[in-house]
Amino acid sequence: MGPLNFFRSFRTFVPLAIILGLLLAGSGCYYYGPPPYYPATTYDQVWESALRAAEDSGIRVTFTDRNTGVIRGATRANTNVDILVMRQADGRMRVEFNRQGPKDQDPGLQDRFFQAYERYRGR
Repeated sequence: MGPLNFFRSFRTFVPLAIILGLLLAGSGCYYYGPPPYYPATTYDQVWESALRAAEDSGIRVTFTDRNTGVIRGATRANTNVDILVMRQADGRMRVEFNRQGPKDQDPGLQDRFFQAYERYRGR
């Protein structure tokens, strides 16, 4: 093999190597993984989370009816609270928070309840 044949093969080898290198470098993809999985929510899980969140947020629970989804209670600031746990038509669960009383007393009550509820739900 003379010097002329070496340069001919080198001229065809280098562009092919560059193209192959670019193809391999460009084919790398980052895998983000599957989206987070939240297991199906059951009525009992939502009910227990709402009940525990009510107690954590300073609501003294005075009445519960699991069948109708009603949790009633009061705070030290004379605020009455109704929490309703309902199953919607599409199968999802809904938690509704209603308060009766002066809103200027304990204005962060609803936020504390929903933060505790989300914590118990694992979100």
